[in-house]
Amino acid sequence: MVEEYLPACAQVNKYYYEKTPEYYSKFSYRWYEDNNIWYSYRDVKKDRVAFFIRYLTPGKLTYYWRVTSSGKYIKKPTYVYNMYYEDTYAISHIDTFVIK
Repeated sequence: MVEEYLPACAQVNKYYYEKTPEYYSKFSYRWYEDNNIWYSYRDVKKDRVAFFIRYLTPGKLTYYWRVTSSGKYIKKPTYVYNMYYEDTYAISHIDTFVIK
């Protein structure tokens, strides 16, 4: 499981899609999900985004958020842990954002 905490100025855009050339393809149907997703579920909360991962494989966890106000913000570290074995975990560093 990966829990990415958001700064207080962030609001996650749940249904945002990056408009790439494949987005405008005549064979691109938006009701099909992306087959490159390697996590089983994404949970978006007010203060964090959680990814539930069954099998750890190399990949990218992508989500988009927008800034709601200016100022200096501190983001809590990201936690990566196993739900069933609490002794296996990793913690990232604390980030600081200055938004003008």
